[in-house]
Amino acid sequence: MTASGPHCSQRGGRAPEGSLTPEELEAQYDARGLRRGRRLLLAPPASRELIAAARLEGVRILGINGFDPEDSAVRPRPEHSVDLAATIGDCWTEADAHIGARSDANLLFEVVLDWHYQADGTS
Repeated sequence: MTASGPHCSQRGGRAPEGSLTPEELEAQYDARGLRRGRRLLLAPPASRELIAAARLEGVRILGINGFDPEDSAVRPRPEHSVDLAATIGDCWTEADAHIGARSDANLLFEVVLDWHYQADGTS
């Protein structure tokens, strides 16, 4: 984190005291999504809320993966995915805009949080 706030180009980092880890943050959305292995797939409104919460906690967004929910399966849709790992600046706004542009599509999204973010400052 810098004096002006977190930047998406930073890897790892120290959580401000009382902040949630990425694991804790994502767990708050479990009941609103669909789990497929480690992936938490969320509808656009919940995805955007998770992005806003990640911004408040200073947790970077590394990417957004789009999925097409079918009957009992979920099919990846790479054309609706974006890699934000190398983003310099505001990854949260880019992630939110990416989902916002697809909010009318019948898609679920995985918000890929930076799991290297540690509350004790290690990465």
